[in-house]
Amino acid sequence: NRSLNAHPITSSPHHPITMASAALPSPSKVDDEEKPASSSSSSVHVDNTLIIFDWDDTLMSSSWLAQNGLRLDTPAEVPAAAVKQLTQLEESVITLLNRAKKYGHVCIITNAETGWVELSAKKFMPAVVPVLDGIHVLSARSTYESMYPDSPADWKVQAFYQKIYDSYKASPADRHKNILSFGDSIHERHAIHKVTATLRAAFTKSVKFVERPTVEQLKRQVDLVHSCFDDIV
Repeated sequence: NRSLNAHPITSSPHHPITMASAALPSPSKVDDEEKPASSSSSSVHVDNTLIIFDWDDTLMSSSWLAQNGLRLDTPAEVPAAAVKQLTQLEESVITLLNRAKKYGHVCIITNAETGWVELSAKKFMPAVVPVLDGIHVLSARSTYESMYPDSPADWKVQAFYQKIYDSYKASPADRHKNILSFGDSIHERHAIHKVTATLRAAFTKSVKFVERPTVEQLKRQVDLVHSCFDDIV
């Protein structure tokens, strides 16, 4: 098994889940109990694969930026040493996102406010900006904070519900849906489990990254996921 120091990237598949109706249930009515796993995913079609990435500390090294005093509103240029490290991460993120696009529909769901993903990419990893074209970026916070004040976990659940529901509406009812989540927070894992717990023919996989990684650790994680992407999907 591959691991990153003492913090392995872990994957948790849950296959397939049966319910009487093909409709997606409301998150408030979903049973939180995890369902048994199944090893078969051969019937999953590329067009029915939904890949959900978090942004902060999953693709963007946000904690490291904050620790080094690097902010969007800082007028000074990013120091050369930081640029070198961010450029290396940038290359890895571009490679991973381009690979993910070949496997299915890719989206980014973040608990940051609307605009943060694009603005932070533009300042710290500008070559990523063109790659974001065609990737739906959804701010769970900006969309759901008014309904769920001070509850980031609920923002993520509702945003996952929205994207997964839209994905089901866009595909034939008899096809298996392959749903993958990548993120550093337990919120992503909780959201995908809660929303898909009773879905019919859903293959769900949650890959948790290390929390508050250095930029080097994040690059290693992104590279590791890229190298294993065929197996994960």
